[in-house]
Amino acid sequence: MTLDDGYAAANAGAVVVGGKKETGHGHVILIYPGDKIMNGGYQYFWAKGKKYLTLPGKALYPRCLSTSLGSWPGALSCGDKTVWDPWGNDEKFKLVSFWTPKWPL
Repeated sequence: MTLDDGYAAANAGAVVVGGKKETGHGHVILIYPGDKIMNGGYQYFWAKGKKYLTLPGKALYPRCLSTSLGSWPGALSCGDKTVWDPWGNDEKFKLVSFWTPKWPL
């Protein structure tokens, strides 16, 4: 399903999961129903420059529920970040898929 389909389904009451296959462990999110918000806007540590930068926002995306074992700040969200933020760039986000679980499980 597309992101737009997933957003509509979440607003209709469905559980919508998003994820991207990775080597090792991947990452999954849930789309929150409600309004869209601007992606980015959070700080991350840039190791090469040894300083904190703020990831600029570019577009409106649905909110998400997300947690992570890693250190990327965009991957931690209770609806305050978007479905785009766990991956932090457009090229990675293009590879994210969205689906609803089949019921009964």
